[in-house]
Amino acid sequence: MRTNTLKDFFSGYTTYTPTITTEFQALKHQTASIGFGAMHPSEHCDPLGRGIILNNEFIFKNDKKDFVYSPQLSVFYNFLLVHGGVKLSFYTNFQDGGNIQFTPEVGIGYILFFLTYGRNIPIMDNNLIPVNKNNISLKILMPFGYIL
Repeated sequence: MRTNTLKDFFSGYTTYTPTITTEFQALKHQTASIGFGAMHPSEHCDPLGRGIILNNEFIFKNDKKDFVYSPQLSVFYNFLLVHGGVKLSFYTNFQDGGNIQFTPEVGIGYILFFLTYGRNIPIMDNNLIPVNKNNISLKILMPFGYIL
């Protein structure tokens, strides 16, 4: 019996390209993130895209106390125009502890650009750290093969 492993995720006939990612979120708190990962973009010959991303998210507000940093790990799949994924985030402001959030995401997009909706589900909730419950994100994925 065959089991799905991370090796299976990255195996087969597909090739994975190192990727730079950026993400912008808007609702209550505006955020920006930048990261690095590996992805196989969906194309006309292979409509199933997938990837794994390590991101660094930043939330800036007027007061230095409200600066929040979050390392994130996300995995995504996209089929034609439909995008879906999950993200695990650890939010901290380096003063009031941390906040761990699990975020399922769904959206639309094609190859490099995605508009997604995500709902943060607290695993370890710290109300002192400002985190959006709902996220609307614009994701831009830039595989090195596409930009060089």
